[in-house]
Amino acid sequence: MGEFVRLEVDDGVGVIRIDRPPANAIDLRVGVELGETVREAEERSDVGALVVWGGRSR
Repeated sequence: MGEFVRLEVDDGVGVIRIDRPPANAIDLRVGVELGETVREAEERSDVGALVVWGGRSR
C-alpha cells in the first residue's frame, strides 16, 4: 500500500481510502497509488464492490 492510499475490505466491500490532508488532492503520486490500489482490489477474490473515500479514518 502507498503512503496516501490504502485498501480496507469488510464483508466483500473494498474501501479505497485517500488520506492526504488537508484537501485530499489527487496529484501524480496519489494517482499512481490509486491505480495500484485498484489493481490490488481487482486481484482479490474477497472484493465484490469498491468505494473510494476521501475522509479521515476514525
